[in-house]
Amino acid sequence: METQGLKLEELLEFLNSLRCPLFITDAKLKPLFTNNALVKFLGYKPGQLPDNFWPVANREALSEDAVIRLLSSSGKPVESEAEIINLDNRFYFIRLLHHDITASGHDSFHSERLETLGMLAGGIAHDFNNVLAGILGHITYLKTVLPATGAHTESLSAIEDGARKASLMTQRILNFSKLEAEEKATQIELVELMSKTCKLLKGAISPRYQFRFNCELEKLYVVGVEAKLAQVLVNLVVNARDAIKESGSIDVVLEKIDDPNQLDEVFAGQDLSASAYARIRVIDTGEGIAKEDLKRVFDRYYSTKKDKGTGLGLSTVKEIVQSHGGTVSVESIPGQGTTFEVYLPLSGADHEIPVVKSEEKKDGVLVGGGERILVVDDEYPVRNVLSVSLQHLGYQVDVAANGEEALELVRSEGRIYDLIIVDMLMPKLSGEGLFYELKKHFDNLPVLLISGFTSEESVQRILKDGGKGFLQKPFTIDELSRAVRESLDS
Repeated sequence: METQGLKLEELLEFLNSLRCPLFITDAKLKPLFTNNALVKFLGYKPGQLPDNFWPVANREALSEDAVIRLLSSSGKPVESEAEIINLDNRFYFIRLLHHDITASGHDSFHSERLETLGMLAGGIAHDFNNVLAGILGHITYLKTVLPATGAHTESLSAIEDGARKASLMTQRILNFSKLEAEEKATQIELVELMSKTCKLLKGAISPRYQFRFNCELEKLYVVGVEAKLAQVLVNLVVNARDAIKESGSIDVVLEKIDDPNQLDEVFAGQDLSASAYARIRVIDTGEGIAKEDLKRVFDRYYSTKKDKGTGLGLSTVKEIVQSHGGTVSVESIPGQGTTFEVYLPLSGADHEIPVVKSEEKKDGVLVGGGERILVVDDEYPVRNVLSVSLQHLGYQVDVAANGEEALELVRSEGRIYDLIIVDMLMPKLSGEGLFYELKKHFDNLPVLLISGFTSEESVQRILKDGGKGFLQKPFTIDELSRAVRESLDS
């Protein structure tokens, strides 16, 4: 399978170019890669870093933030705060934070860390979703052509469930990678976003804690950046989790607040940007926050977590909320728990973006009527399963391995296609490039976009310029059938 993510040598070269010391370990915490900045930080010359620079005795259980002890070239131990990313319990990505770092330097390192992990996330998610697209596509196809009952049904369902769980894991990586890149504000349905985010967070919350999401409303619309609003909830829930020692509860409550007196009290008499607001409350039964610390919880680099924590989680929450025209507050009683409240201005629902989202599809397939479809994807397993599935649904199908090949087919066949399904990330000519080439010569030719990972901005641009929809990999045959039918009928 051809890999569209970063090549290994390119990735290592990029990591070596960063100024922040970092290294990668396997699941047993054995170092697999160290960058040049780490070698320099510990005082070694290139190529002289010993294998025991992180003594086995110092490799304690890791949390997301920890203090680790490494050996310098002088033989003396060096303690450093570290940010640790657990990559599916297979690898650990560890970045050191200097104690003498300035605020501006800290911001620079933090930005580099996001850039690094964003690139890692994008490459991993794209390749992994292509694999899942092939697996899930074949499974759902088999379930449509095989008898509904039999010894095979349980195995097929188990494989499908596993693929869906893997898809959720990949979505977490995608959400992280889009956090800094996705800056364009769009209209967002907040109930769905908060519900999906809570479902993802549930996997990161210990069974010792009760974790609940409560919302009695069907829809609430806000204007903002989806990944950043999801990050607000993630940071608040993780903060609540860390505040609970043994057992307790975390409740996320989403409500609509339109009482002028209540809003006036919340915003302390400031001019309101909307007549109604969404309120997100994150309530925990943890150890609480001391009164003297409450005034500083949103300050950058301030943390009450001993020996861990960057002090950036809550300050990031405040910055994101304020950039969305809202406000955030906190109340806490030591020994009883803490409540964070986020207020975001509501908008109307008049400008929803016509993106075909797989999670919105209902059960059941919509069959074709002999329409001719061109499938363009550089991954053979994906091309194959799309071709087989679409033919089963009643369509005529041709395939192309890249954008250039697709253009040749369209030109040679004289525009006989009713729909073209295009993967966004391909060599030679990308999905975006192909779309605009088709638009230049065949203005009304319908195009449905698919991808395992792509720029939200590029998708929105294509949809605005006439693209029929976007379907996120992996997807089932039911979801594919509806996206195709909607693209053809719109």
